[in-house]
Amino acid sequence: MKNVKGKQTYNEILGQFDSWRKNFNILRERSKEIQSFGIKNRFDNIVLIGCGTSYYLALSTAFLLTNFTKTKTIAIPASEVFFFPRCYLNKTNLIIAISRSGTTTEVLKAVEESRRINQSKVLAIVCREGSPLCRMADLCLAAVDAEDESVVQTRSFTTMYIMLLAYAAMVGGHQECFTELEKLPDIAESVTKGTKKLVEDLGQSKELQTFVFLGSGHNYGLACAAMLNLKETSLSHTEAYHFMEVRHGPFSILDRSTLVIGFVSDSVKEYEISVLKEAASVGAKVLALAKAPVNEAHYNIAVPHLSEYVRSIAFFPALHLLSFYRAIAKGLDPDAPPNLRRVITF
Repeated sequence: MKNVKGKQTYNEILGQFDSWRKNFNILRERSKEIQSFGIKNRFDNIVLIGCGTSYYLALSTAFLLTNFTKTKTIAIPASEVFFFPRCYLNKTNLIIAISRSGTTTEVLKAVEESRRINQSKVLAIVCREGSPLCRMADLCLAAVDAEDESVVQTRSFTTMYIMLLAYAAMVGGHQECFTELEKLPDIAESVTKGTKKLVEDLGQSKELQTFVFLGSGHNYGLACAAMLNLKETSLSHTEAYHFMEVRHGPFSILDRSTLVIGFVSDSVKEYEISVLKEAASVGAKVLALAKAPVNEAHYNIAVPHLSEYVRSIAFFPALHLLSFYRAIAKGLDPDAPPNLRRVITF
């Protein structure tokens, strides 16, 4: 793309796969160090903190860590831990602090508060080695060549998810999940190429005005992240819900101008597909992100060769392109959405 709005964002979306490959190799090299920073029998409480997209990463990872390690895990916006630390922190805590830049004020202050109260251990997930958050942490996992130059998170988000999933898999004894990450880039790159025309058409559609993202379990946090990406990039009306919760009120907004995008799991897919079917019955268009095509959906992106925790992130480059094409269709610059900055401080 030459002299086109959003060139930086577009290149970063398509550059995610190389970032994943490079950082997977780094994670493998540091596996012993990461495993030694384990969880079982060491902490009463695991608290994940972040802001914006990083908070949604925290939501997804909290489910993964609870499922993999059976340790109490919660995800809280960093500002809430900074404001009300004693409501969330116990005697021994592991704080997992997520920040693309490693300089987000609320995250730094939340870590300071946790250390002031009870000497919590801190794991930092960042995209900038040597950042203030990295220096404050007991262990810092800094993604290489992943920090976005554009405002909205794309490759930084997906790379940090891979790092968090790898950590959860290592300390939770799910080696097969970690090993599977090695083949993720090639599969996701192929899926993205194969669905580029679909997401371009959906992004440019004048009929679609509202976008509703659905997910259960770890996919709920990812649905929220996809929702925010589309909102930030294209200034569109977007919402995100747990699959079953959308039936309790939000169904009222669904109509022919709505695209419902569902992250379909393996474990509870029959319930999730029933919701997608119901959404289609009231006129909404449905895009299913699943292991296999969903008959009840109008559109499908299927990834059959990955387990659900790894598969979920394979959809994101295509979703990022959906955001990109919608912004371009509206005459916006994806590189520079209004009222936003790459780093939020106060």
